[in-house]
Amino acid sequence: MNATLGKVLESFVGSWILQTVESNLDGCQYGGLKRRSTAHALIDVLHYKGQSIRAVFVDFAKAFDHDDHNILVTKLLRFGLSDTVLCWMCYFLRHRTQRVKIGGVLSDWLPISAGMPQGRFPRL
Repeated sequence: MNATLGKVLESFVGSWILQTVESNLDGCQYGGLKRRSTAHALIDVLHYKGQSIRAVFVDFAKAFDHDDHNILVTKLLRFGLSDTVLCWMCYFLRHRTQRVKIGGVLSDWLPISAGMPQGRFPRL
């Protein structure tokens, strides 16, 4: 599959999934969502003038590197995603591999069961 076509499909399906599950997300979640950045969180906190505020801001820069695929699929099932999309997601996530490059040396390919694919399609 052409990488550009794959990115378009990924964007389309991702938007559709978000529309389907958005009502299940916490209203106080800011990171990882369009138009809901940490800057928006700070602005919301500033609107509580005269009130005591306690806030914790955590930067999960590598958070998606640790998402367990089984937990992700279970949550999507609970959020009411269609069986067709769930099957597509399972196929997309299964048999994923990764390797590391340090300097000019590449490691062997190893299977992964967590993390979100970014810019690489699975080998069939």
